[in-house]
Amino acid sequence: MAEAALLAGSRWIVSPIVKKIINDARKYLGKDMEHELEDLETTVMPQFKFVIEAAERSPRRVELERWLWKLKTAFYDAEDLLDMHEYKLLQREATFNNPTSSTSNALLARVSAVSNLLPANRKLLRKLKELKNILVEAKNFYREFLSSGATAEVITGPHTNSSSSITTTSLPTSKIFDRDADRDHVVSFLCNPDDADTGGERNYSTFAIVGLGAEILESATKKNQHVQSANLNNLQCTLRGILQESQRFLLVLDDVWFDGFQDEEEWAKLLAPLVSQQRGSQVLNMKDTEFLALFKYHAFAGAEIKELEKHEKLQDIAGQIAQKLGQSPLAAKVVGSQLSRNMTIAAWEDALKRDNLGETRGALLWSYQNLDPNIQRCFMYCSLFPKGHMYERTELVHLWVAEGFADSSDQSRTLEDIGKIYFSELVSAYFLQPVHTISRGVLFNMHDNIHDLAETLSCGDCCRLEDSATEIPDTIRHLSVSVVTMEQHKQSICKLVHLRTVICMEPVMDDANKLFHEVLHNLKKLRVLLLCFHNGKKLPQSIGELKHLRYLNIFKTSISELPAALCSLYHLQFLRVHQDVNAWPVKICNLSKLRHLERCSHSPSGLIGRLRLPQIPYIGRLTKLQSDVEFYVAKQRGHGLRQLRDMKELSSILEIGNLENVRTKDEASEAMLHNKSKIWSLLHLSWSCMGDLHIDDSLQLEVLEGLKPPHELHSLGIDGYRSHVYPSWLCEDSHIANLKSLCLRNCTALEGLPSGVQLIQHFYRIVLDNIPNLKTLPHLPGGLGDLEIKGCPLLILISSEELGQHEQHANLMKVGTLSSQLAMI
Repeated sequence: MAEAALLAGSRWIVSPIVKKIINDARKYLGKDMEHELEDLETTVMPQFKFVIEAAERSPRRVELERWLWKLKTAFYDAEDLLDMHEYKLLQREATFNNPTSSTSNALLARVSAVSNLLPANRKLLRKLKELKNILVEAKNFYREFLSSGATAEVITGPHTNSSSSITTTSLPTSKIFDRDADRDHVVSFLCNPDDADTGGERNYSTFAIVGLGAEILESATKKNQHVQSANLNNLQCTLRGILQESQRFLLVLDDVWFDGFQDEEEWAKLLAPLVSQQRGSQVLNMKDTEFLALFKYHAFAGAEIKELEKHEKLQDIAGQIAQKLGQSPLAAKVVGSQLSRNMTIAAWEDALKRDNLGETRGALLWSYQNLDPNIQRCFMYCSLFPKGHMYERTELVHLWVAEGFADSSDQSRTLEDIGKIYFSELVSAYFLQPVHTISRGVLFNMHDNIHDLAETLSCGDCCRLEDSATEIPDTIRHLSVSVVTMEQHKQSICKLVHLRTVICMEPVMDDANKLFHEVLHNLKKLRVLLLCFHNGKKLPQSIGELKHLRYLNIFKTSISELPAALCSLYHLQFLRVHQDVNAWPVKICNLSKLRHLERCSHSPSGLIGRLRLPQIPYIGRLTKLQSDVEFYVAKQRGHGLRQLRDMKELSSILEIGNLENVRTKDEASEAMLHNKSKIWSLLHLSWSCMGDLHIDDSLQLEVLEGLKPPHELHSLGIDGYRSHVYPSWLCEDSHIANLKSLCLRNCTALEGLPSGVQLIQHFYRIVLDNIPNLKTLPHLPGGLGDLEIKGCPLLILISSEELGQHEQHANLMKVGTLSSQLAMI
């Protein structure tokens, strides 16, 4: 199985990521490699996929494995060289685009064009040719397979087309098959020894569709007052004493499966001494008598097959496949979910022919092989985290993007969107399983057997440093650290010249400066660095030497000062810092590839809180930034609304303050808020109460007219507005069709809500705070869930009885149905 996994772990090499390298090489090197790269794309790459698929049947397997390793090394080297080539271009761009630089943009364009056309980086050219020559060797293997009588179809077999499968962000559903009576019986014989059988086999089979029998048993029985839970440590300490005293016990065997050298008789011999003579003792083996129902539940996944003949055929094949799966609930879920993505007779018959489905590990490997190559790479990366680790979707997606695992060929989606699709695929394939937590929402874990598969597949690339006995292979490129000091492993780590990832899972007690100067300083190819230590307040200047770095997370450190060298990390995409960081380096706007910038606090419950970011001059150069932003307009250069013009990726929340510094509608329009479709959660616009009190009210109206929000906006807040007239866009139902929440604060001249706007009838939240001239409100929606009125002394509130005494009913607020929703007035 390990040999098969080695080849399976190399399939990602043929993924679109390789095509991206080819395209980047063409872009940076112009005509020099055009012809040779085209040959790679059109002939070698398609054949390479067939070679990987057929390798398991080849007598030259060992030779092929060596070739694959050589190819992977060449691929990484070429990627690093291309990365360095792009770094130099970004460095030149940052230098010439510096606001204090006198060099013209025209000169930058000429220099860039010339450098792209000249073969200045001869090492890069040589490496690309070496990669091409290694890839061409695939032709020889391919011809050999064809000469043996194989065809492309025979070599590959029918495979799931992951691009055509339906991906959903919803979590898999769980089901328990008709076990109410069994549950009651379990509780009865555990709690009432007199009711337990005195003879016969003391096994009781229970089954849960989710494959987590122990959890289902606990959730089904814990409401019984006789059933009490105990933690694992207590059970370990008391188990021996319980057995010696012949007390009743319950042993749950969850998800038992057998290797080729094991059988049920051996398990019976193992369990025999555990059976107490005391009535009421039981061994529960989570092994299903309704295994076929489980498998079909996942394989058919609620699909409606209208063709009767096809339906019957698939039912028959499903029964045969289920017999091969060895009654492993995990295999049933994983294999079934893969088959549900390609409900053709040919694909299911191909699965039936697979010999490795008879073992759980083989079934998991087959399911892995049917994943998209990009997703395979993401799955293997999960082995960096220990068994039992709780994966958080957003965190893992950020890491995948930083490592370059997300296919960037789809321009209609962000890399994060693509990463989320990969994550959803792993969840729907049951490689990751959701766990609902009280404090952190939905997290995900990985079954131990699936984690074992990830470890086997990634053994040459990923390593976890967990104790002093761990040996670190010199081939690895991704390392996670769970030791308190790196001192003992310092020499081994420094030799990992190809290392791309260092993730500290636990606090490292080493001195921060020593850690950087003696260890991290040597790891020039790092792309991901997640640190956890409390010895050091300043990030060393040597961080600037990690020119490939994409991901820097120093949130779990005591670092409060960032060096100027940080601004030379031109590839940096993700930066998370601790709440004690109160200022950015001056030239942080040079990090034009920055996608996520976060300043965070940590709560006792484990939640990460996002805090306000310090202001960034010339923030408009961070055109890829997706973080929530608070932007304060100032009259100094680099702080005008024009900075927001090209920041189209801003997402969720945008707050703009100090609008008194905006002088014209045209200046406000330069922000181009209406083009920022991803700002949907909240847009907050405010004038400072400390601003010029003599500013014409009509100017504020003009400014607000220029700040027309995106159509997708859900929540709008306006603070400090002094005009008595609303902007035209706020009175257009068509433009604010998605608006559900409106918050008005310190708007001293407004006398009511926008008139004639039917959309108000769909609002779920209205906040009116310190609107001293507010006199009337329209008829408020019945579905209003949150209404807060504060500091509105002129607002008239009357009862239903008084309503008939007034002639102008339409402008009066009806209190009868809203009394329970009113806040302070």
